[in-house]
Amino acid sequence: TTLGLFRLNLTTTGYNGCPGTKEYLVKNQSNPAVGLSTTGSTEGCAPISFSFNLTGIKNNDPETTYLIEFGDGSPNINWTQANALANNTTITHLYTKSSCSQPGKAFILKVTASNSCKTTPATVGGIKVTTAPIPNFSSKNLCEGENVQFTNSTNIDCSSKVSYIWHFGDGTPDVITTDNSVVPHTFPTDGNVYTVTLTVLSSCQDVSISKSITLIKSPIPNFQLSSTHGCLNTLTPLVINATNTSLNSPTFLWSVSPVTGWTAS
Repeated sequence: TTLGLFRLNLTTTGYNGCPGTKEYLVKNQSNPAVGLSTTGSTEGCAPISFSFNLTGIKNNDPETTYLIEFGDGSPNINWTQANALANNTTITHLYTKSSCSQPGKAFILKVTASNSCKTTPATVGGIKVTTAPIPNFSSKNLCEGENVQFTNSTNIDCSSKVSYIWHFGDGTPDVITTDNSVVPHTFPTDGNVYTVTLTVLSSCQDVSISKSITLIKSPIPNFQLSSTHGCLNTLTPLVINATNTSLNSPTFLWSVSPVTGWTAS
């Protein structure tokens, strides 16, 4: 009825009067005891360390082992009874990943105590780890004097509460939003390169990204004619030279109306 390790000796005597003895080790054990408790909050921003206490294990058999599973994909740990007592029954683990993809958006720490009799599990849930946002944005319609469209493509964690601050670098007031909607902005025409900064304020960490944008000056079409009138006869054609004086455009399309009665050279 007493728990522990016992030596069982069996002695027999043969027909010749010679004795023989066999010793057996007999273990009388119960299920290993184990529990888990936290030492504080189990919510935070990665990377973050949490500590947990193994409870009720001090009277377990010396051969008891503990399988520790952290729930975040990191390698499991195996402790002996001696390891557990040497660490003051405290488990500390550094979480570096988000728990948002897990059921309930939280990790579960599991410990399984085992001896030659049976196993006993214990768990702690609600380990919620968030990561900092990854800011990013794109822009289009970069024509000077027009509304530039800024699209917020920031990647945020599932439980992060965020707001966004747009700083356009042109002396105008910052724009604050709470979603990733498109933000329009018209820049002044006294410059063509601006540094735009998007700052993301979150419950985990504030982060920023800056990008330089170059505004394209609007094209100014213009041309000059060497003459606007003349005499036309069958022997000498009327030649009029057109000189392109347009600005801010790399390509040009010429048209003449009516479409007949002339040739280009």
